[in-house]
Order: sequence, then C-alpha cells, then structure tokens
Amino acid sequence: MKQLPVLPSDVSSKGYQASGLPMGLTSMSEWGLLIMEVGKEGLTYQELSTSTDKAKQAYCTWMLSQRGRNDFSPLMMDFLKYLQAPCAI
Repeated sequence: MKQLPVLPSDVSSKGYQASGLPMGLTSMSEWGLLIMEVGKEGLTYQELSTSTDKAKQAYCTWMLSQRGRNDFSPLMMDFLKYLQAPCAI
C-alpha cells in the first residue's frame, strides 16, 4: 500500500502563500492529500471533508464553528484553513 504524504509539523507553522496554500504546496489537490495526525487520524483532508459519514461531517462542521480559536495546534489550524479554502470541497 502506498503511503500518502503527511504534513510535517514544521510546514504549517511556516505560514501560507498569497494563494492561501501552505508554504511548499502547489495545489488544493496536493493539500487535500495531507493526512490528519490529530482528531481524525489516518484520514486525508479530502477524505474527511468529502465523507458522507455523518460523524465525519459533524466533525468538519464543528471545526468550521471553531474559527477564531487560537489554541489549536498548527496541524488543526491547517485543517481548518483547508476547510475554509474556496476550493476545498
């Protein structure tokens, strides 16, 4: 089984490009392949954000309701930014 890319902890703390993408990434598709390391471990951002499973949908809805929080880890903030991106879903 091929390993999908995992977002290194230091990437999300380096900031975002003018396009809204995290530094080092070139497309929404690439961003969507990042694997959640916290919360819903083992799922890619895209799998989680497009799932029809009600629990996963509820998690994404909850994440979006948490905008403005500043106590999330850089990885959780990165997923929240992914969900808020215009082309995320």
